[in-house]
Amino acid sequence: MNPEGHYVKVYCHDITGVGGNLKDGTGTFTHSTRTFSCGTFSEIDRPKVGSRYNLNGEHENKRYEFSNWICTHSGATSDFKEK
Repeated sequence: MNPEGHYVKVYCHDITGVGGNLKDGTGTFTHSTRTFSCGTFSEIDRPKVGSRYNLNGEHENKRYEFSNWICTHSGATSDFKEK
């Protein structure tokens, strides 16, 4: 399981063709809810709720992946869950 806490250099890549890509963002992974929240997404390119994304970011200088996660909330900061 990926470590809980703050992530930097976060990348979010849409894998279903609906947009919502992020480069060099920040994020937080919470074990209790199994949620990865990240941003800041631009107003014109936000993730779509229900669509799948590959995410990755650095935590304590090590890169971790969150592959094929579903967007559960879309906004400047968006939430993703492993489903």
